[in-house]
Amino acid sequence: VGMGQKEGNSYTSYTVCNYGPGGNVENGEMYKAGKTCSACP
Repeated sequence: VGMGQKEGNSYTSYTVCNYGPGGNVENGEMYKAGKTCSACP
């Protein structure tokens, strides 16, 4: 499970979870831009 969190404005925060294989790279890209499922195994 990969998790990311970003503090927003006016008492808000955004949390996302990615349930899949991946690495633990701080400040790295969480998602790869592209067509849906274009890089699926």
